Amino acid sequence: MRIMMGLALILLALGMPGMLQALAGYTVQEPLILDVWPDGSIYVNITLNVTQAPIRVVLPVIGKPILALALQDDDMLPVDFNETSVWVDIPAPGRVLISYLTVEPSSKKGAEWIITYSSPWSTKLMLPQDSLLLDINASILDAGFTPDHRAYIVLGPGRVSLEYVRVPPAITTTTTMTTTTASTRIPTTTTATMPTSPGSTSPSPGKTSSTQTSQSTGTSTITSSSTTTSLGQTPAQHSSAASQGGGDRVYMIIIAFVILALLAASAIVLYRRRDRRLGEPLLSDALDERDKVILSLLEERGEMTAAEISEASGIPKSPLYRRLKRLVEEGYIEARRAAGKTVYRLRRKP
Repeated sequence: MRIMMGLALILLALGMPGMLQALAGYTVQEPLILDVWPDGSIYVNITLNVTQAPIRVVLPVIGKPILALALQDDDMLPVDFNETSVWVDIPAPGRVLISYLTVEPSSKKGAEWIITYSSPWSTKLMLPQDSLLLDINASILDAGFTPDHRAYIVLGPGRVSLEYVRVPPAITTTTTMTTTTASTRIPTTTTATMPTSPGSTSPSPGKTSSTQTSQSTGTSTITSSSTTTSLGQTPAQHSSAASQGGGDRVYMIIIAFVILALLAASAIVLYRRRDRRLGEPLLSDALDERDKVILSLLEERGEMTAAEISEASGIPKSPLYRRLKRLVEEGYIEARRAAGKTVYRLRRKP
């Protein structure tokens, strides 16, 4: 026993946690997979290779879990967690997958997302689509893109700090113009002029003359007519002048609408800032039906835990926790600890 303890101390001093885990009956497959979602939540996936069982495995977490599960050969295993660790009871040797959801390592400052955590193992961080990495403070082992065009970074053990932003995809508009040329054979052209008075050959001022032309294409006859007014302008010229004036009016209307939209956006921004200064929640038009159900339950019952809200509303826990976090951040509700649990209630006015 003393020899085994001494060997364990030597391995720990040499920085060989993997061998210690092997002696303990399991090893952690590296790197850990950290799947970052667009809302900042992170799904952590840990794969264990268990050689001795039954065994209880206790692992440190990168952030306080919201929920966790463990699978072995598609069978659910009992799993529990606290703010620093997750542990699972494994009945038999084999491959075990442990997954948990956390939002603690992520924060947002303006348009920038910031992720900070520490891990004794290497990690593979998968960023959301259209993400642009701004800064990173960690040892990079590998980087690239997944088949669905998501950037990933493999980082060494230790503390990790990185910043990124999401860039909206560019919108490309393609216009295809098709020109069709038809060959028309015109064997004869007949022109008839309508005089305005007996004995006259040209229209007099203040009158209108009409010219009609017939063109034969071999299978059908195309008849076109043109009219000239006393002002010396054809209807096409009148239409061009009217179109120019109408186009100017359209441009003026568009400019007026743009100015009104900018004024409305400015008013909304000012109103939201005023709401933040007064400690009031943001405008309610950003809420969907599930958010309103949550607020109605809290208004009716006062204080509720996340489990009670999920049971009463039918909203699954994973999206429910994201909604609760957003409602807290936007000032609709507040969270506090009571009897060792987190309870939620409507935000009280100052």
